[in-house]
Amino acid sequence: MKNKIVVIGCGNVGMSYVFSLVHQDFLIDEIVLIDVDEKKVSGEVLDLEGTLVLGYPKKIRFGDYSDCVDAKMVCITAGVNQKKGQSRLDLIKENCVVFSSILSSLMKYDFKGIFLIATNPLDVMSYYTYSYTKVSPSRIIGSGIFLDTIRFCSLLGNKLDINPKNICIPVFGEHGDSSFIPFESFKVNGKKLSTILTEEQRKEITEKVHKIAYEIIEKKGFTEYGVAMCLCRITKAVFLDEKVLLPLSVYSKEEDIFIGKLAYVGKEGVLECKKLSFSSKEQKDWDFSVSKIKEGIKQIFE
Repeated sequence: MKNKIVVIGCGNVGMSYVFSLVHQDFLIDEIVLIDVDEKKVSGEVLDLEGTLVLGYPKKIRFGDYSDCVDAKMVCITAGVNQKKGQSRLDLIKENCVVFSSILSSLMKYDFKGIFLIATNPLDVMSYYTYSYTKVSPSRIIGSGIFLDTIRFCSLLGNKLDINPKNICIPVFGEHGDSSFIPFESFKVNGKKLSTILTEEQRKEITEKVHKIAYEIIEKKGFTEYGVAMCLCRITKAVFLDEKVLLPLSVYSKEEDIFIGKLAYVGKEGVLECKKLSFSSKEQKDWDFSVSKIKEGIKQIFE
């Protein structure tokens, strides 16, 4: 396989991801763009080609599904966007139609690399990819709770006047309204979050994490930068075989779903999930999030 990435879906998220990749200093031989709007993507390629003098990828071009044969990774960002007033789970039916077309084309060319999924509802679409392709679930990575996690760390850093880069506390569960923060199990500066923050403060932060996407969509119509940076970080972990621990949507055998966990990632995809140890309250939150994802998955087969 070449150090080649194929990006399927060149809307706001897809192009923010590509532009972020241009600034990454790990080796990328080629970025191939696929989208139904060929005219727009041709313009994107023309716009980006000049940046390669200052950037790192060797080549960016418009392509088709045959380009996936020797790609190390395919990132799927295509799909119907979340609109004002919609939850991520409201997108299931329409995006399954989009994915069935994409995945059938990918399997036609016997793609053997890593699937990186960024389309909502994230956990459900990651499971749909697994169900449709029958590939090893280790080859499927959903960006999932990575975005929830960086948003939470930013909010907590501002609240406690701590550099968010020094906060290593993941959000767990669904990339959506049932995600939860393990306030009782994780510490900052040696102290449990549940002892640093009042119950009211914990509720306030959780609500902000859940609502920030809705606020962004209301104000600018879509989200793009946060998820693009998360996708870049995951890509780097795969391409450099970092075997690093990241908060992602991955396959959970016990529940037979994709859900937000901490997982080690390298060139083969998901290597291992870190064992979870929750308080009784957090376990209830986990179980609720599992139930919401299962409800979404059920819609696929109705």
